[in-house]
Amino acid sequence: MKMISVATTKSAGGESGPGASNSVEVTRRMELKHAAQSFILLQQARHDADYNLDRPLDPAEAVAQVDQALSAFESWGIASDSDAAREYLFSLLFNEKERT
Repeated sequence: MKMISVATTKSAGGESGPGASNSVEVTRRMELKHAAQSFILLQQARHDADYNLDRPLDPAEAVAQVDQALSAFESWGIASDSDAAREYLFSLLFNEKERT
């Protein structure tokens, strides 16, 4: 899932590419990029919380992570009705071998 999210942040971010002339599509791509970036950051935070016992828990950081998750859901709500978002979901659900 992280690898798919990293690839999505690289491919979804610019105004170049399919749909670049459509401002709605550009907005959806930017929001998809934000949702994928948030997934990466929040997954790493979860791993740190679960396995990095030397790292102290910071309540302010936890609140910031909840805010990041809420923002990601808002971004997904904007991006979800796009071909790029559907491809992202499909890629998360099925690995490369299952798609061929």
